[in-house]
Amino acid sequence: MCRAPSGQSHFVRAANRSRGGKVFIVLPSTAKNDSISRIVPVLSPGTHVSNSKDDFNYVVTEYDVAQLRWKSAGQLARELIGIAHPDFRAELMEQAGRMGILLGRLSRYGRMLTAWAWWKRLSLALILWAVGAPAFAVAPRP
Repeated sequence: MCRAPSGQSHFVRAANRSRGGKVFIVLPSTAKNDSISRIVPVLSPGTHVSNSKDDFNYVVTEYDVAQLRWKSAGQLARELIGIAHPDFRAELMEQAGRMGILLGRLSRYGRMLTAWAWWKRLSLALILWAVGAPAFAVAPRP
């Protein structure tokens, strides 16, 4: 288990590079006595992030497990919304829809830019909210 930002990035990369290694972020779905969701579509400007979206295989909350690899932006949004606290899922779906992730109302270029921006912000938000919650990187023994 790692808590320091610099140590986590090295640990996560090593787990990804090991044969059969998988990286999990494990966090509660809410914070501050269930008043805010830890799964959010955007980060505040200036937020520090240690790892990229491509570093993690799974995100786990008390509601389910989201597999992050090999998914489109819309699939990723649905996976992550599916593991959010039920009280926040409708709001997250609405925000994703307004951003054009789920509905596909934008041009192809616009969808591509919006999807990338939304997924980047969402993955960074997960990492941010995971600070203080355990992040596990699992690598099998040789």
